[in-house]
Order: sequence, then structure tokens, then C-alpha cells
Amino acid sequence: MTTKKHISPDAFIRPAMDALDVPLEDEALFRRFVEQAADRIDVMWAEFLEGVAVERLKARTPSLRTLIRHTTLSARTKNALEKNFMETVGQLVQYSPAEIRRFRGVGDGVLTEITEFMASIGFPLKIQE
Repeated sequence: MTTKKHISPDAFIRPAMDALDVPLEDEALFRRFVEQAADRIDVMWAEFLEGVAVERLKARTPSLRTLIRHTTLSARTKNALEKNFMETVGQLVQYSPAEIRRFRGVGDGVLTEITEFMASIGFPLKIQE
């Protein structure tokens, strides 16, 4: 189990106080401020790393298991697909453009985006037989 690490305020309390012109008599107050800020930094860092992970997923060439929400499709297209219970690229590849066009919320623009996206990642939509 990984333990959560906190920023140690002792390493930079005095230099930070000097840089911010905080009087020495306010050291205890400044330490409280730094401890609270450290908790916020922990949360902000975790949120930042989550965002980086999503961006890294988007930068990779999607596979059939890639979630629709982790693709570079527009929000409008993602929403239309999710409303029609499409969660992965693999589910989408099973449909022809004509079938996708009948999905609720899929107009010509969304269909064009889906068709071009699927072709660009090497999974063109199936052709209607």
C-alpha cells in the first residue's frame, strides 16, 4: 500500500517567508497556511496527473478496446454515440454508415466525423451488403 506523501513545509518556510516579506512573528500562522496549501497541492497534482493520463490515451492510436470518450472525436459526436450505447471503438466498427445514420442524434456532420475518424485509425466502417 502506498502512503500519501505531503510537502514538508520545513524545507522552505523561512525562504518563503523572506521572499513574501512575512514577519517572523507570523511564522506559526504562515506554517498553517503552508500546511493547508500542501493539502490542496496534493489534490491539484492528482487531478493534473489524471488529465495527463487522458491526454496520453488520446495521443495513442486507438484500438478496438479504446473507449469512445478517450478518442479525439468531438464532444457532440461522443455524446451522440454514448446516447446510443456505444462505449468502445470495437462496438462502433460493427455498424455501417447507414446504420449509424439511424442512431438518435447522428446527423450528416456527426456521421462524416465518425467515418473519417474510423478510416484514419485503420478501422473503416463496414460496408452495407
